[in-house]
Amino acid sequence: MSDKLKSANSLIFSLFMIVLLSALTGCSGFSGSLKDNLAGRDVKTGIYTFNDNLNVGAVGPDMVIVPDGSFIMGDQHGVGAPNEQAHEVHINQPFAIGKFEITVGQFREFIEATDYVTSAEQGEGCFTFGEDKKWNVFQDAGWDQPHFYQSDKHPVVCVSWHDAVAYTNWLSEQSGQQYHLPTEAQWEYVARAGTHTNFWWGNGLDSDLDSDLDSDLGSDNVKCTQANCCLSQTWMEKQTLPVGSYQANNFGVYDTAGNVWEWTASNYTTQYNGEELESADVLQLDTMRALRGGSWYSFQSDTRAARRGKNWSRDKFSTIGFRVARVISRELEKVALHGN
Repeated sequence: MSDKLKSANSLIFSLFMIVLLSALTGCSGFSGSLKDNLAGRDVKTGIYTFNDNLNVGAVGPDMVIVPDGSFIMGDQHGVGAPNEQAHEVHINQPFAIGKFEITVGQFREFIEATDYVTSAEQGEGCFTFGEDKKWNVFQDAGWDQPHFYQSDKHPVVCVSWHDAVAYTNWLSEQSGQQYHLPTEAQWEYVARAGTHTNFWWGNGLDSDLDSDLDSDLGSDNVKCTQANCCLSQTWMEKQTLPVGSYQANNFGVYDTAGNVWEWTASNYTTQYNGEELESADVLQLDTMRALRGGSWYSFQSDTRAARRGKNWSRDKFSTIGFRVARVISRELEKVALHGN
């Protein structure tokens, strides 16, 4: 991507946030749940976080508005796998994305309201580790007991792709809005947040923008200061961390690197063919779904923005969770982008 295109994309995002601030705070003709439930604006970035009211009396996940735009999807530095071929992708519509991964507490609200039985609870169990730290499928493991401590603030794990989709469907029903899992392209667009490096903070494992991934991987001393992965100083190969334990990226979104792998809506393909922009059919069981982000148990290189994972849609691991996305109404899009 040329320097001019990079500068243009940065300018578009800045103008989008300025117009959005003006529209949502100064347009008396706008109404709807987004304005009603606006949680506030980050003073430094101008990024908005909002929640939708749910019929059960709770509020939905914190959501961040993401502008439309173009980006280079895939490995841009020659350190990735063959399935990470770089190509330009256009995100044609702004959308909202979960500020955090869905938590145990949020998933519990869904379970208690619906009596939903997860895939793990249907007798399939979850792939996690026992007291001897050996990985296996344990029948007693599930979203509320993954064999390590989780509070309501930790990301929910041991959920299948179908469990995640069921949660988004419930949010849609409860809020009257259109929630869904992000497509693989939407996910990487958010994870990059306007950057072209291996991680949103730079090419290396820590906050040093000049750090190099290859040299970091060969060092016994480097520690990952920006994500919960295998080089995290305190949590090395232990478990998840509460969501938001590390710094947010430029879009105001947390934990896109490490903590838990995240289900996307898209089918996994060995080569990009356009399905990264689409949502898989919920009834299609013979294909794998794309995972993104890496986890607390991942090698550090597996938490790169371009890194692609995959699992069958009914698989449950204590390293896999999800975050949600939401369609933005035409009214909000008109107000946010055009100010009328």
